[in-house]
Amino acid sequence: MAGLGEGFDLARAEEFTVDHSITVPLHFLNRGNLRPIVPVWVNGIAPPLPSAKRCYALGQMVRSAVEAWPGTLRVGLVASGAISGDIGGPWSKPHRPDGEPDVEWVKHVVGRISNGEITELLNEATGARIRAGGNVTGEMLNWIALLGVVGGRTPRFLEPQVAGGNAYGAWRWD
Repeated sequence: MAGLGEGFDLARAEEFTVDHSITVPLHFLNRGNLRPIVPVWVNGIAPPLPSAKRCYALGQMVRSAVEAWPGTLRVGLVASGAISGDIGGPWSKPHRPDGEPDVEWVKHVVGRISNGEITELLNEATGARIRAGGNVTGEMLNWIALLGVVGGRTPRFLEPQVAGGNAYGAWRWD
């Protein structure tokens, strides 16, 4: 209901299989599936990709839904995806099938997130810029959705892994 109320036509699929971007983190964070999980999947690969601003709004909607939940609720959020990369695409090389990431773009995005420059990042993360970063760079839309949830908070830590085209980070409310 929270999604519809904020203009998101969310779908539910009984037979949709989540991929490694969801199952790998959950393997380490939720062994035995003891905690309830609500996966939110953002298309970051197949055109047409959603806009960065729409993904940020999705994150804001998730935050509103969590805040509106009655009673005490402890929530953890996980986002997974590359900031730049090209798997099996034109940047791929025989010795490196995932291609070379756009190192400067990764550093730039990590800098924007670290400094809380979200408006600037949303304006820069255009469809053309995402395509220029490689065929899996759209996965960074997961990061942008997470930024919508955390609002203006800057990460407690954010570690770029530029050779892999990604980063690791954590935010806290307390």
